[in-house]
Amino acid sequence: VSEALRLGISCGYIQERSSAKEEYTPPFDLEGV
Repeated sequence: VSEALRLGISCGYIQERSSAKEEYTPPFDLEGV
């Protein structure tokens, strides 16, 4: 959070690194892009 503030980012979404797991990412094959 402090790094985001230092960079001038005042609005954003920050989450714990531990919540960035592959099982939380849905399958994506570029269909419809």
